[in-house]
Amino acid sequence: MKNYIKIAFSILFFAAVFAISFALLPTTNGRAHAAKENPIYQQLNASIVKLYEQDIAHEAVVSKLTDKQLEDLAKKHGFSVKKTQSLLILADLSVRTGDAKNFDELAALSDRKIIKLGKSLIDAYAKTLSKEQKDDLKSKFLAAIK
Repeated sequence: MKNYIKIAFSILFFAAVFAISFALLPTTNGRAHAAKENPIYQQLNASIVKLYEQDIAHEAVVSKLTDKQLEDLAKKHGFSVKKTQSLLILADLSVRTGDAKNFDELAALSDRKIIKLGKSLIDAYAKTLSKEQKDDLKSKFLAAIK
């Protein structure tokens, strides 16, 4: 039963963080193509970004950039602003788990490789948390997704 709880938490935590980390598929001219958007990417919202910054990073990661800076970075890489925000968060998480990747390194990866890396980073981060911390984060992320 204990393993089942760990697996269930991992799946939920994985889904919540990936909603943050993989906002949208690449776009042209910085505009999203809704028809090509994976439904999980639609879950990225200001509440999730705020939760990550407050409860995991304990500092501004995305919000330290102006809207113009985010738009310029997104346009430079041909991503939506949400995907750009997601990669910023993933880059931050990579530093916190000891597998530091910068934004440009992540931007060069395929979505499949980003997801694989993201899962390993989430697993590494989850290992640093107590059961109470995991439960708390899980409930907060689930509330933020709704």
